[in-house]
Amino acid sequence: MDYFSTDWQEKGEEFTEEQLKKLSFDEKKEIMKEMIEEQKLLVLHEPWLIADWDREARDKFLEMYTLEEQEQMAVRCELEHQRCKETGKGFGDG
Repeated sequence: MDYFSTDWQEKGEEFTEEQLKKLSFDEKKEIMKEMIEEQKLLVLHEPWLIADWDREARDKFLEMYTLEEQEQMAVRCELEHQRCKETGKGFGDG
C-alpha cells in the first residue's frame, strides 16, 4: 500500500497500530520525514502555532528555515497580531 498516495490522503484514513507494526524501519523513517516536512510547511504558513513552545524548542525548530522564511514568518505574525487587534478575534480565527 502506498501511504503517500493522494488517494490514501483524500480518504482521510489513518494508520492502525497493526499497520504501523508491519512497516519496515525505512518505511517508518520515510513517514517521519514526510511528517516533519508537513509540520514545517504548516508552521511556515501559520507561525503563531509555535508561540507556546519553550524558547529552546522553538529556536531549534526554526533552524530548519532559511533567514528569508524566518523573516516571512515574523511578518505574518505581526500582520496576524494587527488583524487580531482590529477585529477582536484570536490568532488564526477566520
